[in-house]
Amino acid sequence: MKLSPMKLLYAFILIVLLGSLFIDPFDVFMDGLKQIIVQSDVLVSDYFEIGGIGASLFNASLLAMGSVLLIRISKAPMNGYVLTSVMMMAGFGLFGKNIVNVIPIILGTYIYSYYSSETFGDVVHIGLLSTSFSPIVTEIMFVIDMDPTVRVILAVAVGMSVGFIITPISRHLFRVHKGFSLYNIGFSIGLLSTLYVSLMKSYGFITYQRLILSSGNNQIMSVFLVLLFFLTFAYGAYYTDFKFARLRMLFKESGYGNNDFIVKYGLGTSMMNMAINGLVAWAYVVFIAKGQLNGPSIGGILTVYGFGGLGKHARNILPIFVGVYLGGITQIWDIHETSGLFAALFGTALAPVAGRFGFIMGVIVSFVNSSVVLNSGILHGGMNLYNTGFSAGLVAAVLLPLMEMIQRKRTGVT
Repeated sequence: MKLSPMKLLYAFILIVLLGSLFIDPFDVFMDGLKQIIVQSDVLVSDYFEIGGIGASLFNASLLAMGSVLLIRISKAPMNGYVLTSVMMMAGFGLFGKNIVNVIPIILGTYIYSYYSSETFGDVVHIGLLSTSFSPIVTEIMFVIDMDPTVRVILAVAVGMSVGFIITPISRHLFRVHKGFSLYNIGFSIGLLSTLYVSLMKSYGFITYQRLILSSGNNQIMSVFLVLLFFLTFAYGAYYTDFKFARLRMLFKESGYGNNDFIVKYGLGTSMMNMAINGLVAWAYVVFIAKGQLNGPSIGGILTVYGFGGLGKHARNILPIFVGVYLGGITQIWDIHETSGLFAALFGTALAPVAGRFGFIMGVIVSFVNSSVVLNSGILHGGMNLYNTGFSAGLVAAVLLPLMEMIQRKRTGVT
């Protein structure tokens, strides 16, 4: 029996949701969920450490389930953009996004669709992805010292304003990097959050660093992730009647331009690609970087997994990992650190560069991005959860003219 994409998502999310309820005792679970909602979400805030694994998985599952319901209600077509937005909601539900702080931003996107006479289904994925700025909602609502009523009203108003204006801004800024960064919303929110945080600073807000991480979860989370990827590949193969010709064709894609793999190659082939992406990302974290599987790193792995339906495959993400690895052994940071893992996992936003301009150029832009990402967070005070998407957009925009010139020289095209 071949389930529809929506039913598959429902089944996957429901299994994780129900399982999360039995990981911790009920009182520990409830207190953990409360801490996830009220504590600051400035990068990097690992929900595994703040609220426990059970509450974290529950929060991520609710976010994913809510996203699927929004997609269904809005009648958005099932494609790579939609599937990726759900996976990113789930992944960042382990660090930074929670069932409260995403609501104002999504509501703002809905109001934009009404105001602009666009159907909500056309922009719902933008609304979901723009919740990368959700830490600002938490910061105003629960952290800043102010009258509670004023805090709530201001947090909702700011969140809604983000959701309202992000669609036209992101569409305009796409022209800057021409699609060579897959995280256009991360780039757009990075610039927007720089403006918002600058305004907050002028009224006395002081930015601060936050690094809360858990450790010691590698064994149990490896079992969970490998099982997820194995089942994804197995069902994808079953969905395609165990035919792999389209998967081989997918591997020849650059990831640039018309990169919606679900539309071009179908759900089954895309699921197999997602599974391979996930395994490659997991193997890099555990065996190459020797890093920890916690909320942020698993969020990164699930992002690479989700983009298996939208532009990423093993061939165009490997150069990104190589570039970060070279950065780690030649610079002052280490690949096992959170910043190094972020540069590798979320840096795969630059996969279209490797696909279009070649392996070496992919390594070079990744190497550069591994440095830029260390400093880009200063501009937005850690409020943009897609910080690597911000830095990747900057790197792609700056280096694109040079890459295009080199390609013209090689091909003899003037």
